[in-house]
Amino acid sequence: MNNRKALILLLVISLILSIPLASAQEAPEIRVLLSKNPSPCEISSEETFRVNFLASGSSLSFLAQESITISPAPSSHLVFLKETSLDDASSIAGDHPEFFQATGKPLAGEINGRTGLFLGPFASLGEAQNAMNASQGNFPQATIIYSQFVLKGQTPDPYDIIWGGESSGKALQFSSQGTVKFNGRRYRGSISLFANSGENAWELWALNELDLESYLCGVVPAEMPFEWPLEALKAQAVASRTYALKRIFEGQTSVLPYDVNATVSDQVYKGFEAEKDSANQAVWETSGEVLKYEGDLITPAFHSCSGGHTENNENVWKGPAVPYLRGVPSPGEEGSKFFSWTRTVTLNFMAQKIEELKKETVGEIVSLEVVERGVSGRIKILKVTGSTGTCTLSGEELRKVADLPSALVNWEGQEERTFSLLSFSGIEESSIDQSFALSSWGTSQLPSKVAILSKGGLVEEEIIPQVVSFITFHGNGWGHGVGMSQWGAKARADEGKSYREILAFYYQGITIEKEY
Repeated sequence: MNNRKALILLLVISLILSIPLASAQEAPEIRVLLSKNPSPCEISSEETFRVNFLASGSSLSFLAQESITISPAPSSHLVFLKETSLDDASSIAGDHPEFFQATGKPLAGEINGRTGLFLGPFASLGEAQNAMNASQGNFPQATIIYSQFVLKGQTPDPYDIIWGGESSGKALQFSSQGTVKFNGRRYRGSISLFANSGENAWELWALNELDLESYLCGVVPAEMPFEWPLEALKAQAVASRTYALKRIFEGQTSVLPYDVNATVSDQVYKGFEAEKDSANQAVWETSGEVLKYEGDLITPAFHSCSGGHTENNENVWKGPAVPYLRGVPSPGEEGSKFFSWTRTVTLNFMAQKIEELKKETVGEIVSLEVVERGVSGRIKILKVTGSTGTCTLSGEELRKVADLPSALVNWEGQEERTFSLLSFSGIEESSIDQSFALSSWGTSQLPSKVAILSKGGLVEEEIIPQVVSFITFHGNGWGHGVGMSQWGAKARADEGKSYREILAFYYQGITIEKEY
C-alpha cells in the first residue's frame, strides 16, 4: 500500500472512530418547565435574538434589549391580509403606515402553519368581517382565518407577532447567541412556549431547553449554598446530574413536553441568574459523572438536613426497600437552623387538614399514637383518634397536616385557657371560663346567661366558653430524610472527605461512572 492510500485509509478510520466519540462527549439536552400560564410573559435578550415559528420553520429577528410581551389572544378570528414570508410581512407593515394607523397595528406571524400578515384578533366574526371589507382596497386577497388557540406578542417594531394553532405543541421558540431573558430572569439555551389543549381549556407552558451541564449550573447553587466546600458542591452536582439524566431517559416515553420542573417537585432551577463560580466549577470538574447501582442510574434522593440520621426509603414512601437508600448516622449537622425546631398547631387545624388530605372526618382530635418509627426515629405510622373516628397517617402525611419540616418528631399537648382583653389600663389577661363586655369605662364580666334581642323578642342564651387545644411538636431535620443530607455532605466535606466518599457514604453500594 502506498503512502497516499495509507493516509486516506487512516483518515477514514479516524473519522469513523471519531463519530461515536464526539457524540458520547456531548451532554444531552434537557427540557425544563419554568411555569404554566405565565402572566406576564416577557421575552428579551442582551444580544440579537430570534423568534422561531416552529410549524412553518419561519423566524423573525429582534435587536438586543428589545422586549416582546406574549399573551393569549381574547379571540381566534383574524383577517389574513397576505400570505408571504415573515421578513416580507414585516416590510409590508412598514410600507403602509397610514392604512395601519386606521386599522390597528398589523401582525406578522403564523396561523395554522400559514405565514404572512394579519389584522386582529377580533372579539367577533362580525368585527373581523368589517376589517376585511375595509382592507380589500389594499389587500384584495384578504380573508378571515380562525384558530382554536392564539398567542399575540407586542413588540416595539411597526408590527406585532401572532401565532395560532389547532393542537398541542411548541408554538414559539426564542433563541440567542447569549442568554434569553424570560420574565426578568436570564437563561442559557432557548425559551419555548408550548400550547397545551387541556381537558377544559388551553394552557400556555414556558419551557427552557438547554444542555444538561448548563442546566446543572443553575441547579447546584439553588439547591446548596455556593459558599459551602467544593467537595460538597461536587457531590450535589453528581446527584443532581444523575436525577436529571434519569428523568431525560424517562421523558423519551412520556407524553409530557418537558423532563423536569424548575421547583422542589423535581429540583430547584433558577437559570443563568443564579450561577456562581464555585458551583460552576463543581459542575465542570464532575462533567458527565453519574451514580449507578448494578449498572443502572439510581434515584438519588436528597434533602436539606437529616437531623442526625437519614432514613430507609420504604419507611417514608410506598414501595420496596432500595439497597442504596439505607438510613445512616449523619453527625455534624447542628449548623442548620432546622437541626432542631418546634412547631405549635391547633388540633382543629390538624383535623381540617386531615379531612382535606385523607377525605376522612375524625372530629375533635383526642389522641395521637405512634404505631411505628423508622430507623432514624421518624414517624412511619401514626394513629389519630378523634371524637367521631380514627385514621392513620404516614410520616410524610403528618408533615402535611401539621405543616412540619420533618417527621422526626415528638410532641406535647396543652390547652389554652386564658385570653387577653383591651381596657383603659392596658392589656389584661383573663381566664377563658369568664366572659366580658367592653364598654366606655372598661371591661365588665358578663353573667353566665345573656339576653339577645331578636324578632321574636328577648331570647336568653347561655355563654359556653370555648377551649382551644394546641399541640407543640419538637423535631429535628428538614425534608424527607432519605438519601444524601445536604448539611451532612457539608459536614463530611469539612472533615476532609472527597465528593466520591460523600456520595458513597449516603448512597451505599453505588459506583460513580462517566456517562458522557
